[in-house]
Amino acid sequence: MSELENYRILGPLGRGTFGLVKLAEHLETKTKVALKFLKKKTISEKSMISKVKREIKILKKFQHPHVIKLYEVIDTCTTFILVLEYLPRGELYNYLEKKGKLLEDEARIFVEQILSGLEFCHSHRLVHRDIKPENLLLDLNGNIKIADFGLSNAIRDGEFLSTSCGSPNYAAPEVISGNKYCGPEVDIWSTGVVLYALLTGALPFDDTSIPALFTKIKSGKFSIPYHISADARDLLCRMLNPDPVGRITIQQIKGHPWLYTENLLMKKDTKDFAVSYKLLLNQKLCSETAKFDGVKRTSLVKDDTLESSGGDLSTMDSIRGESKELVTLYESPNSWVYGFRTNMDPSKFMVILINSLKESKIEWKIITNFSLDLRYWTQNRSLKMHLIIYKYENSFVLDFKLVKGKVMIFLDCLHRVYQFFNIHTSY
Repeated sequence: MSELENYRILGPLGRGTFGLVKLAEHLETKTKVALKFLKKKTISEKSMISKVKREIKILKKFQHPHVIKLYEVIDTCTTFILVLEYLPRGELYNYLEKKGKLLEDEARIFVEQILSGLEFCHSHRLVHRDIKPENLLLDLNGNIKIADFGLSNAIRDGEFLSTSCGSPNYAAPEVISGNKYCGPEVDIWSTGVVLYALLTGALPFDDTSIPALFTKIKSGKFSIPYHISADARDLLCRMLNPDPVGRITIQQIKGHPWLYTENLLMKKDTKDFAVSYKLLLNQKLCSETAKFDGVKRTSLVKDDTLESSGGDLSTMDSIRGESKELVTLYESPNSWVYGFRTNMDPSKFMVILINSLKESKIEWKIITNFSLDLRYWTQNRSLKMHLIIYKYENSFVLDFKLVKGKVMIFLDCLHRVYQFFNIHTSY
């Protein structure tokens, strides 16, 4: 297929509802990707065109360490071809099937990563509505990536959702009852079922008869094996509360004793995200010169390559950025967040970010694709901070969080970073 000239097909990965999934390699970067072929005829016959378009629209906007990446969409006359992040370790379901059940420490890491991805989705008013081990994929390092957003739905202030969807064993009582619901709480319930499965190797609610299964789910009654710790038991009961109003929230879960340990999120090493942008840039350059009959190419983002230079950006040009806004958030006396949002291209954005850290005498260490540990210290002052970078639509969002140190020093330090952005960017 001429539209796939930038890729070399390596072999099949499986078969989806609407077509094949194949493993491929991007010729320029040697990055392995998953090609998801969606036959338009099949989609149309099953009246699922809106589901597919919804998933494409969502994945185009989102970039988060625990949400699967969509690099590119190739739209031909007969097929949608989704170029997705390749996750070599497959579904969490298969991993769990091999291991039977997990130790609580390992389950904790998985649950924290799921909640991190869901919190990101919910913050952008999106509910997944089909969280289950089959839709939770593992990358090479064993990190969770949330996939399959076809059943997700956007939520608006003051509105309720009413569509019954998702997998029966993981569906919340309010969903199978056909009642209206706010949205985020159904993902909490499903994550609770996943947690139960991780810890026990079984499902809290199961029956060969769907009506009997629904009766069990609505009752909210389930047994917990004796080997489960008291804190895990309490969390399961609060996540699997049949009353959505009384169900625990993500913010409350993050403060629960079972999870309230040293944060394990994003501790595992992952590949440098420069390769993702190299792939995107190459696709963009090729699409500017290549012309195919009946083929429409759509890039995920219109970015320049985001190169990683290990902190040395001396070879990169000084550039001016675009508009940005300052957002500050006060959560609690012990939880301060200071944020930036910018519409700059990645390379411009990173040059200014790193140079602003240098100018402010802030040291940094790259932890994962989207997070850095920061340190600022003098003879009289010391701070430890954590920076997480998100991408939403055409914007980058930076969240600076105070880990250790005095709040006023933290705000003063990051104000200098923001001033540097002001001086070196144009509106």
